[in-house]
Amino acid sequence: MLIMLIDVCSEEQISSMSLLVFMKLATCLINVPDDVCCKFVSMALRKLVMAVNESALSEMFSVSKDWFDSDKETVRYLALKVFAEFSQYFRDTKLSSSKLIEISCSVMLSLSQSGLMETKPENIISASIEFITLLLEPSKLEVFRNVVCSGQYITKFGEVLVSCLNCSSSKDLQLCSLFLDKLLSSGDAALVDKFNEAFDGGFETICRILCIQLGVKRFDQRVSEQALKNLAVLMIGLKTNAFTQITYRLEKMCWKEVVRYHDQAFRRLDLDDMCRKFMPIIYREIKRKSVKNTEELYELAMEVAVLFKSKLVKSSILTGYHFVKKNRLRRRKSEGRMPKQWLCLIQLGKL
Repeated sequence: MLIMLIDVCSEEQISSMSLLVFMKLATCLINVPDDVCCKFVSMALRKLVMAVNESALSEMFSVSKDWFDSDKETVRYLALKVFAEFSQYFRDTKLSSSKLIEISCSVMLSLSQSGLMETKPENIISASIEFITLLLEPSKLEVFRNVVCSGQYITKFGEVLVSCLNCSSSKDLQLCSLFLDKLLSSGDAALVDKFNEAFDGGFETICRILCIQLGVKRFDQRVSEQALKNLAVLMIGLKTNAFTQITYRLEKMCWKEVVRYHDQAFRRLDLDDMCRKFMPIIYREIKRKSVKNTEELYELAMEVAVLFKSKLVKSSILTGYHFVKKNRLRRRKSEGRMPKQWLCLIQLGKL
């Protein structure tokens, strides 16, 4: 109902009552237990932020900042949830950009405090990481570079990330893994390198922690999938010794599952999925399509391919795969010569 009213009313009408509506919606973000209702509240809040004028928007920012400066943890948590909503649909104006930088600096300053993991509640840290992850979206990436990656914040944030990855909370693990996924998917190599150099051990340390996550007794499928997805990307950039150590850890993890957890195959299935992610890289080298087309890379790729062939499939199965592949290629060639109308009839079973 509120969303419909925002659509119908003019900017002046909405702005005149925006602060009261904003405060009511903001409190609902943390008080509504139902996830579906919470999504509708978030939608209404974003709609409100986009519909008001600059003056009303500035007023809402100021109220949120006052909440974040409060001594009460519940009020600070509320401010972080509101910050996340602001960042989702912030407007490309000088006011919005400056305010986004301002609240980003406040969040990073809060995470940079000494004894953070011992003194801050878990929900405050989780909400802070969730907000910073939103800054990795393309429209806000410049804010991430200027604020999060500045020298005074990035080292401390790296330490917080490692600490959260080491904790037993499933929610924190998922948030940190999602942050890594967003960072690696940003397409900014310089940004990834800077983050790698920000703390001791860099991505090598994170890879070891991700391996530990996969080996825990209380297995979480979602955490495992995200961890393996990040490992598949991070391991490519590791040095040879570190890469060997991580693969050894993964091998031991699979053997442990075989010996101790007879009724489980989660880790082995996920690891097979991870190996599948490496296959395009190996295939590229075999076909000599890589930019760095060296004989050494080609020979290594062929050795790996032969190893997979000998370990994973029998010759009879491989022959069957070749037969299926040839049939597919033959069908594609024949379909390529046919008019589109004929192809439609074939698919409908009329020819």
